[in-house]
Amino acid sequence: MKTGRVFLLCLAAGVGVLLLVQYGQPLLDVLSDATALRRWVRSFGPLAPLVLFALQVLQIVIAPISAQAIGMAAGYLYGFWGGLAITFVGGVAGSVCALLLGRFLGRPLVARFADGRLIAWISRFDRVRSVIIWAILFALPIGDPLLYAAGLTGVSLRTLTLGAVIGRLPGMAFATYFGAGTEVIGWWAWVFGLTIGGISTALFSLYHRQAQHATERLVRWLGHEIRPEPASPEQELA
Repeated sequence: MKTGRVFLLCLAAGVGVLLLVQYGQPLLDVLSDATALRRWVRSFGPLAPLVLFALQVLQIVIAPISAQAIGMAAGYLYGFWGGLAITFVGGVAGSVCALLLGRFLGRPLVARFADGRLIAWISRFDRVRSVIIWAILFALPIGDPLLYAAGLTGVSLRTLTLGAVIGRLPGMAFATYFGAGTEVIGWWAWVFGLTIGGISTALFSLYHRQAQHATERLVRWLGHEIRPEPASPEQELA
C-alpha cells in the first residue's frame, strides 16, 4: 500500500515537472483559454488522450488549470463518452494524489492550499464513514482545496476517493456534454457551459455559510454525527 502511494506521488510530481520544464509559462497561457487548449491538445495527435489525462490530474493538484476547459476539450475531441472516460480516469488519479498529499503534508502545509475555515469545517465530518455523505460534500462547488482538507481527516482513503469520484462525476459529465455539443450548437456550448460553471461557483462563494449549514442539516437528518461548530475563530483554527 505504501509503495503504491509513493508511486502515485512520484508519478504526479514527475508529470508536473515534465510539463512545467518543457512548456513553462506558455502552458499556463494555453490552459486559460478553452479554444487554445483544444488546439494545443489536438497538436499531440495520437498522444492527445494521454495529455488530457495528465492535465485532468494536474488541474486537481494545481489550482490555476480550469477543470471546465479540460472537460469540454475532451468532449469536443472524443465525444461525450470518450471524453468522459478520459476525464473520469484522470479525475480519480488526481483526487487520490490530492488526498495523499493532504494526508502526508499535514495541516501546516495544507493550510497553504486550503483556507483555515474550510479545513475546520471539513474536520467536523471526520466521524462520518459514509461514501454517500462524502459524495455530497465533494459535489459542493468548493474546488480542489476540499481534497487537501479531507485528506487531513481520519476517514479512510478508500471512502474519500469513492466519495470524490461519485460527487464530482456530475460536474465532469456536465463539462464533457457541453464540449461534445459544440458540433451541434457551435461555440455557444462552450460559452454556456463555462458561464454556468462560473455562476455556480460565484453563488456558492456568496452563500457558502448557508450552503454549509444546509449540508450539515442534511447529514444529521440522514443519521450521521458531526462535530459541533467551534464557539470562536480561535477554537475553529486550533
